[in-house]
Amino acid sequence: MRLALSQFCFPELSTRDFLDVVVRAGAEGCELAVIGGPRAPEDPKAMIAAARRSPIPIESVNVLR
Repeated sequence: MRLALSQFCFPELSTRDFLDVVVRAGAEGCELAVIGGPRAPEDPKAMIAAARRSPIPIESVNVLR
């Protein structure tokens, strides 16, 4: 079992900022939160770019529509 943080716990943070928090907290992984629909708070391409730059393993991607 690994210690992982969920992005749903920090809804006000962008994915890039969330991943920075995960690194600083010493977590071993994370779960990304994708909120879809016409008023999505973050561009999925920005999320993907942030995830690719981060050294943190992505344990899961949770989607709410």
